[in-house]
Amino acid sequence: MRDTGPGMDKAQAAKALEPFYTTKGGAGLSFGLGLPYAYQVMRKHGGSLHLRSKPGVGTSVYMTFPKRSVKAVWMEGGNRNG
Repeated sequence: MRDTGPGMDKAQAAKALEPFYTTKGGAGLSFGLGLPYAYQVMRKHGGSLHLRSKPGVGTSVYMTFPKRSVKAVWMEGGNRNG
């Protein structure tokens, strides 16, 4: 994901994955939970989340999902239509 917002300096980016941390001011709807939640989901599933940001340029978030092999098994008496 990428945005062209104000970006973050290194100190801000280091805190960006902490719950309730936000760089947005005001009484808007920014609770600082989006990136920490995404980070925890990725960790739970064996993936990773990387953050790159530069002031005046914007922020990019890269999510890497693990490759998993799924094996289908036919079960006797199973319903193939759902």
